[in-house]
Amino acid sequence: MDVPTSPGDATLKYVLSAYEETVRSVPHYSIGDEESLAENLAAELGEDIVTSLATNRVLTPAVQQAIVDRSQQAIDVRAELIEVVTEEMDRLANYQTKLTNIETRQDNLCAHFGSVQTRRREAAFDIWCALQDLETKLDRVAEQRQRDLHSPPVAEPPSEETSDEQIEFCEYLYSDSDTPQYPVLSVIGELGEAIRTDKEQIRPYLG
Repeated sequence: MDVPTSPGDATLKYVLSAYEETVRSVPHYSIGDEESLAENLAAELGEDIVTSLATNRVLTPAVQQAIVDRSQQAIDVRAELIEVVTEEMDRLANYQTKLTNIETRQDNLCAHFGSVQTRRREAAFDIWCALQDLETKLDRVAEQRQRDLHSPPVAEPPSEETSDEQIEFCEYLYSDSDTPQYPVLSVIGELGEAIRTDKEQIRPYLG
């Protein structure tokens, strides 16, 4: 979108200047060089706001109220996002505790079997059963995480560009990082594979 630059465009220039000095001046704000100030304003408050300002060059009461309303909506969305991200962090800490306990138990079982010198068949059976129990617990953790993912806590508000489409929560959080898009399920998968490997290594001692 081309932004008018003639002397009569004071209203648009004022709004863009205020937006630059407030929203885009906060320390944590970052945006790609490919998006202009007006484009970002349109994404935040609506294309119709920028178009109206560029066309009318007057901050009418209707447009002024629309800016206030859209700004409040943006504030509400960010407040909700802070809340759900905090909840996700709490969930991740809880999953980390559960998975660490399972991994520690797994390591201890394998270390114990390695130290057994006699009655290894009996020890192998006990440890194999204990590993089977850990695998069951791990499946329950995976089921809980799947339930979390099937009930995403937040979605992008509908806009002219997105219509009713929702941004998947984990994609929003993790897609731009080195972390897997589903970090909990990724760890569960790795731990489950390790437990199955340990069971297969013990299986020959059961015969």
